[in-house]
Amino acid sequence: MLCSAVLVMASLIGQINTEADYKSLSDFLVGGVWTMTKSDVKCEISYKPTLNGRFILGEYMHGDIPVTFLIGIDPVTKKITWFGFDGDGDVVKWVMTRSSDDTWSSEGNGMGPKGECALKNKLTRIDADTLEEELEHFVINGKQMKIGTNIWKRKR
Repeated sequence: MLCSAVLVMASLIGQINTEADYKSLSDFLVGGVWTMTKSDVKCEISYKPTLNGRFILGEYMHGDIPVTFLIGIDPVTKKITWFGFDGDGDVVKWVMTRSSDDTWSSEGNGMGPKGECALKNKLTRIDADTLEEELEHFVINGKQMKIGTNIWKRKR
């Protein structure tokens, strides 16, 4: 199940300076393990640079379901784009938009063997190791999931 993890953290599209925005996102996300502080299941994600630093690899566990993210700048759209793949066979794609130094938004969708997946969220950096995620829309396997605010904490 693709949790909004970020989803951690997920949310940028540098419309004016994509490379700088991507670097800012990478500098913030990479390192340590991010954990959702209030969740019915254990949600943890870590990020590391991959493929000569051109992409970020996210490895996420939503309960016992593994999820892998690949984040980079789409060479066609020039937007920061996330691709997610999970152990249930779901595949999602979403694009991130940076609205300020500390706030990003993302929106996207995908499909899995059991139905549609969709996400719309806003992420706000609280401090170097804390992220607030506001889920506006979250669908997994065709079912509307709980929306609201999540706090992610990083342990380095």
